[in-house]
Amino acid sequence: MRSSYRAGGILLVALTWAGCQTKSENLPLEVARNRVVWPTATERAAPATVSFPEEVVRMAGGLWQVGFKEYQLPERLVQPVGSAGGLTFYALSWDAAPYGRLLAGVPGRPGAYREFLGVY
Repeated sequence: MRSSYRAGGILLVALTWAGCQTKSENLPLEVARNRVVWPTATERAAPATVSFPEEVVRMAGGLWQVGFKEYQLPERLVQPVGSAGGLTFYALSWDAAPYGRLLAGVPGRPGAYREFLGVY
């Protein structure tokens, strides 16, 4: 029992010592500050976000506020409900009033819809 504790302690010290050793030389501070770092993978810019109204919108007998989810849906799955603030609002084609959620079409991206949630 005592020998297993001793062996474990020696192993712990050896691993700690090995983890603290530097494998290469560190760059001087001035060189590191001005160094150009090249990406290791191809980076793509995020698609431009379309601004939606931050205020509450009155539509289809309720108050709605923009949510975070965005959906890609075929047009046959949505039905127009109305428009406000320059946006056309849709509901799911099988949904009837009162709606659980509304979708607003993202301008310039056919089939893309941003979710609007009911405010209670």
